[in-house]
Amino acid sequence: MTEPLCIVVDDNAINAMLLEQALLARGCRTCALTCPLTVEQVISDCGETPAMVVIDQCMPELPGHLLARNLRSKFGDQCLMVAWSGSALPAEAHMAFDEVLEKPINAAQLDRLVASFGLGDQPAPLDALSAAEQAQLLHLFADTTAEDLRQLARAIMRKDAGQAQALHHKMEGCRAMLGLEMPSLSTMGEAIREQDWSAIGDAYLAVNRELTQVTRESP
Repeated sequence: MTEPLCIVVDDNAINAMLLEQALLARGCRTCALTCPLTVEQVISDCGETPAMVVIDQCMPELPGHLLARNLRSKFGDQCLMVAWSGSALPAEAHMAFDEVLEKPINAAQLDRLVASFGLGDQPAPLDALSAAEQAQLLHLFADTTAEDLRQLARAIMRKDAGQAQALHHKMEGCRAMLGLEMPSLSTMGEAIREQDWSAIGDAYLAVNRELTQVTRESP
């Protein structure tokens, strides 16, 4: 049986890498992309229609459901369109997809999706990585989160709740995917929702401390 081609599209490199690993472990040929604007060209270069495209809904360059619509107009029903989201999709967005995969990775859902290709259960993606690969991923998380925190500091100074929420969503998504314990991120999320800028500042400092601890404990 020819391994099915699956495309992962997520602007967050860590999320894309982990889902790519999960699909590879389940026997799929997988290509992970972080820019939705390159997807159609990459598929064209592959020379075949993918069996499945898993698309993050929240991407700054192009919302996931609009990418799904574009791909649907090109490939019709030959390709399974799967939304990958950590929150409920609006009705309009939901209609663009065939299936929804929860974030962080829901192994049972993923197994059900790949079962249609005749593939079976596999361990969680992080468990399938070597110690060196896990360490590399944790260092990538530390680097990207440090940059997100720098941007968050600027958002706090401007009292830009929208930008603060977007950055928190990105950081929390990565943390959940990696299964890391960083309770201050949850505290920060609550403070951002309430637009309590003093509490956001306190949580910002606490998240920095937790990130330092994660980096120190990684191999």
